Amino acid sequence: MVREDPGKVLAILAELERLEDERQTEVPQGVISTGLPSLDAALVVKGIPRGHITHCCGDNYAGKTVALCHVAESVTSTNGSVVVADLDRSFHFKYMKDIGVDINNIEFIRTREIQTITRTLEICVEHGVDLFILDSLAALPAIPSLDTREVGRIQDIIHGSRTAVIISNQNRVGKHGMCPCYAEIMDMISPITFYLKTHHHVVSDGQIVGHYVNAHVVKNRFSPATFIPRLRLIYGSGFDKADSLLELMILDGRVQRAGSWYYYDGEPYQGREELRRCLENELRPFARA
Repeated sequence: MVREDPGKVLAILAELERLEDERQTEVPQGVISTGLPSLDAALVVKGIPRGHITHCCGDNYAGKTVALCHVAESVTSTNGSVVVADLDRSFHFKYMKDIGVDINNIEFIRTREIQTITRTLEICVEHGVDLFILDSLAALPAIPSLDTREVGRIQDIIHGSRTAVIISNQNRVGKHGMCPCYAEIMDMISPITFYLKTHHHVVSDGQIVGHYVNAHVVKNRFSPATFIPRLRLIYGSGFDKADSLLELMILDGRVQRAGSWYYYDGEPYQGREELRRCLENELRPFARA
């Protein structure tokens, strides 16, 4: 049962606002938020660093493109600019709008010419574009006569700039191991890497409405990962921001757990889902902020 005590709702809202303000004050100028507080915390530097490559990889249907959409939403919500090299044609305008992305601040290029991609990136750096997305790296080894050295130039192009680059990739491993071309590219660009792995389903009223995703930060040149956040992916609407905030509150110790019970400010909630629903139903405007 969802509690509707106005005083308790206001207390939770004040706590969430305090957490969000604290996160924003701690985020350095050279970092872009992923839009998911728990994932920001796992990346240690509080998000996606500018002037560096971040590699988002994972299983099929793990939510890689959705995660990129959330980062794009975080940028466009502050009138930032985004350029997407959509090699796999996996970005759909309607879905991006449903997540909250302002597609008017996004430019798409759909080419598999790596020289065109790197030249576009150079122009983005010259004009101070905030975010450049390459989706996906798995499509590149299939390109005839691919010059891997051209891909390796990406880090050189963005070094010291305000442009952050995110490259997504599916786990396409053949019977003889990782594609040699892919391994060579990874050695060249040496990115920060987080891996999305699907977990159990999200079930509501007996229907599967999504699934949980564990985000493993497997490589971070700045400092070791502190924890593995569990993200709640809902089909058609993206990752659950309220659940991500709740994950961070549990990590910070502001929400305590005893068995199946969760306690916030001395108030008991029977199960995580009850507390999550309180945040989602009563604080929906803040959860979307």
